[in-house]
Amino acid sequence: MRTERRPLFGFLFRLLWRISVVWAVVSGFAHLPVIYRYAEAALPWLRPAAYSGTVAHYWAAAAMLCLTSYAAIVWLVRGTRSYSLTPFGMLRLVLLALLMLSGLGLILHNCQDFSFYGPVYTLIKHCHLGCALLWALLVLVRLARRGLWWDRRRGTDRRARA
Repeated sequence: MRTERRPLFGFLFRLLWRISVVWAVVSGFAHLPVIYRYAEAALPWLRPAAYSGTVAHYWAAAAMLCLTSYAAIVWLVRGTRSYSLTPFGMLRLVLLALLMLSGLGLILHNCQDFSFYGPVYTLIKHCHLGCALLWALLVLVRLARRGLWWDRRRGTDRRARA
């Protein structure tokens, strides 16, 4: 009989999360002017994203919001008793929350009846881009240092996998 606990998040969740993050990154890069200028010749496989980057980014954001909601429910029901967040995990949550809030601000800016202008729009845009870059850097640092997003609470000897 096996006494090990199941992982907090299963294989399917982790796969869908990684797909949605990659999808968000690629469609986010499609918003940059360099894609519009050079996607035609240098990166023909990225051409469709250059023309519909906003729609693809919204779909990626919707997938990430659904997965984040699911993760929050799983964490509240199963995770808080057995796991605790590491500093990597806490910083990841803060950056993810700022990404979602700034993304919501950018979506509101695209609405017809509600828009941000001037320094407010610039602040929201830079916050979104900055959080995305910091989040990518955090993932790379975590992988290089073999850090964890969460760890088992004291009294258990197994460490959680992300």
